[in-house]
Amino acid sequence: MTMNKFDQIIASKLNASNYASDESVWKNIEKALPTANASADPQAVPFYAGIAASALILLSLIALPTLSEQKINSAKVAQQNESILINSISSSSSPAQIENAELILHKPQENHEIELVLIESKSPLVETSKKPSPVREKEVGNIPNLDVNQRIAKEEIESKGAETGILSNYDFKAIGIQCVDKSVQFECNEKLKNIRWIIDGVHVLEGHMCEFVFEEEGAHEVVMMVDQNGKTFSVRKSIEIFDAPSPIINYEVIRTPRCFEQSVELISTPGTNTYNWSYNQNKLSGNSVVFSMPEGRNNVMLTAISPEGCVAQIMQDIVVDGVLKVFIPNSFTPDNDGQNDTWFAKGLDKCASFNVQVFRATDLSLVYETSELKPWDGSFQGSTELAQRGDQFVYTITMTDDCGINTKERGSLNSL
Repeated sequence: MTMNKFDQIIASKLNASNYASDESVWKNIEKALPTANASADPQAVPFYAGIAASALILLSLIALPTLSEQKINSAKVAQQNESILINSISSSSSPAQIENAELILHKPQENHEIELVLIESKSPLVETSKKPSPVREKEVGNIPNLDVNQRIAKEEIESKGAETGILSNYDFKAIGIQCVDKSVQFECNEKLKNIRWIIDGVHVLEGHMCEFVFEEEGAHEVVMMVDQNGKTFSVRKSIEIFDAPSPIINYEVIRTPRCFEQSVELISTPGTNTYNWSYNQNKLSGNSVVFSMPEGRNNVMLTAISPEGCVAQIMQDIVVDGVLKVFIPNSFTPDNDGQNDTWFAKGLDKCASFNVQVFRATDLSLVYETSELKPWDGSFQGSTELAQRGDQFVYTITMTDDCGINTKERGSLNSL
């Protein structure tokens, strides 16, 4: 069917809009158009057709999301994913673990067969000054391309090789740890007595098996020499030895005077090594970690493992001071003379929370308890009965600092 001009206008506008067909949209457009007038006036048909197509395009454009909305939605998704990642890390990891989110983990070397590089293998040639008899010349005369002496030597090698060991395939292997200051064991593939080992051209050892500790990294030469029937066989190989890490420990005390312990950041040299820290049965990994430590000297051990599996350990004392301290007197004199009449621990005012309990030493009955800054005046549970000279008590004080660390102190108290 041939389209007239206004049909072509509608078709071109619809194709340009790529709008999906929707009957409800069409019905709404048809209701809005003055169809009676359009049928009465053929000249108005293209005009109304253009209106219909323009309205349809406008509706399709309104339905599409704007560029800014797409950016906002993408930003929201990214922000939501980032929030999920941060929440998952913070809910299950310590600050030190977050900082070392991508840890480098190497395993220490264990005893294993070490790969060696063959440099040279020498076997002596059989030499003979014995002149062959005419009979022997005739016997070996059918072997082409060899002179008489060579042919006789060849036959002697083939017939007596097992006896003399000339044709034996001597070799050796190495088992151990490929690191400086670690033992490596070299072993011949045959248990023979007359074996010498020359390491780096200096160190000489004997036996079908020997052990050696390399003190320097790099390639080292190992020569095994076998003496058999007046002949010397030699096998020369190279072994690679790796250096151990040289870790250092730096630290910084993060001072928080209202806490019983201080946060201490331990730092070692960044790089490709694995760092495992150990303190008071606590273990963390990474080149930077944080431990909570009390006042005084605290011993820390650092184990460093290189990519080749070589291990080094160092220990260091970390000195911590400036922690929250609570002083608890062990006596008082509740005699109302104005001197030392009450008892209370000094420093509880700096705690986030606390609880103080005092018991008779004889029957452990509770005589005083408070969670407020209220010293004990010696009265029993607020009654008129007072502690007398010579009475003995025990106390329990539970405290929580601003860092959330809980501690409990127990001791004895005397009434003088």
